[in-house]
Amino acid sequence: MTRIRAVTLAISLAVFGLLAGGVATTQHIVAANSQRPVSHVVRLNARIADAGRVADNVEHADVQTYRLQLRQAAQQAAEDAARAQAEAAAQAAAQAQAEAAARAAAQAAAEAQAAQAAQAAAAARAAQAAQAAAPSGSIQDIIRAAFAPLGSGAVSWALRVASCESGYNPNAVNASSGAAGLFQFLRSTWAGTPYAGSSIFDPVANAKAAAWLYSTYGPGQWQCS
Repeated sequence: MTRIRAVTLAISLAVFGLLAGGVATTQHIVAANSQRPVSHVVRLNARIADAGRVADNVEHADVQTYRLQLRQAAQQAAEDAARAQAEAAAQAAAQAQAEAAARAAAQAAAEAQAAQAAQAAAAARAAQAAQAAAPSGSIQDIIRAAFAPLGSGAVSWALRVASCESGYNPNAVNASSGAAGLFQFLRSTWAGTPYAGSSIFDPVANAKAAAWLYSTYGPGQWQCS
């Protein structure tokens, strides 16, 4: 805008100079020829009008350009703000989803840990109950008493197998197969014995079930021999 005003001022000064010079020249020309001063003044007026129109056009074009630039800048700022808002919303949604997933995973882990603890506690209680119910005397004596009716050979065999299968531990559990007790019965096999109503960890019931299985199906029911 300052440049336009400077141009306009320069044009005005030039025109004023032309007018001043024209007046002096007009006085001189009037003396020589009365027709020439009139046309000279007309030309000067036309030049003044042209200069004014040029200045107006330049100023109008500059204002329009400035307004267009303002509109473009405002539109760009609005687009940038909308884009930033959308990105912030997406980040917030992703963070909320991640936090929800983390909470769900933590809850699942806590529930699994609680279930494992409950199972371990139940197994410990069952083992304690079986141990408390066991009669006095060593495990070997319990095995001898269970297999004695089958002969000394059966007793010797039973002592070897119990030592191999469980190490004489009535609470032993095979982690891979699930076999349990003194003679390491599978749950399905235990359910088919006459002692299925007793705890598989009861050494007396386990030894008697082993003696029954030995007398019914032979020693081939165990891997140890």
